[in-house]
Amino acid sequence: MKVGYLLGAVAITVMIVIIAFQNITTSSSFVMFFNIDNTPMTMPIIFLTVMGMISGSLYTLFVQSALNQKSEERREEQEGNF
Repeated sequence: MKVGYLLGAVAITVMIVIIAFQNITTSSSFVMFFNIDNTPMTMPIIFLTVMGMISGSLYTLFVQSALNQKSEERREEQEGNF
């Protein structure tokens, strides 16, 4: 499960970076990751915010699952020593 959390978070983070940098450079290039020519800038900002929230929750779940696995391994070691 940890791998799924990490892959999902990294994939969303990469998408955020691609969208952010392509939207910055649209003045020099006519190719965009998402075609948002006629939409106000509110929609891309909201979209990126939601993607950031999903990415942050996936990073949090990854860290929590990694910490829980370490604590379970320590408990098993302590129980085995007695």
